[in-house]
Amino acid sequence: ALDSILPTDLFKGKSIIGCGQSTHGSLENFVLQAEVFKHLVRTEGCRTFVIEGNYSTILWINKYVHGTPMTKDEVMKKLVFWTWDTEEVWDLIEWVREYNESVVVWNTIYFLGNDIQVVKDCATETFGFFTEYGGDYKDSAYLLLRPLMEDSTGYYSSTAGNADSLLGNDVERMIAWAEKMPHPVAEEANAQFAL
Repeated sequence: ALDSILPTDLFKGKSIIGCGQSTHGSLENFVLQAEVFKHLVRTEGCRTFVIEGNYSTILWINKYVHGTPMTKDEVMKKLVFWTWDTEEVWDLIEWVREYNESVVVWNTIYFLGNDIQVVKDCATETFGFFTEYGGDYKDSAYLLLRPLMEDSTGYYSSTAGNADSLLGNDVERMIAWAEKMPHPVAEEANAQFAL
């Protein structure tokens, strides 16, 4: 275990710890990352694991580690990206689920994605947020997100990095609208992960 070989103050005072990789899909990199994360959970109170994966589909994995029944195949398909379809990743997901079963709810670990690899799913998840919390903004959110939610061609997925070709002026409208968003909605979003 890393607990015995890492300097005790290596992570003290740090709020974000990033573990990179020299190659996609290498066993050794992920095993080390998982061990560092487990060490941080045990010694530093770390409660969030973020993976380079599609935000909206990784939310299903977060639901799984918080008790939602799913099969291993269902969970692993939610990872989308081939590099994470390994036994080592599954082992970490299972470790997080078992850990969460052993602690009170405010000490559970969140498993999140930080990428937008499936734009349609992310747009649909974002609209779901506005349906629940957005009040008067729900209709505006639908108008702005509809092209992404209805994208059956994959066009928006293939141009996600290019805002000009993505929605043109709609992107500017969405940014302006988001900047005018009342703070209670943003605070509610932040509260979702403030445990």
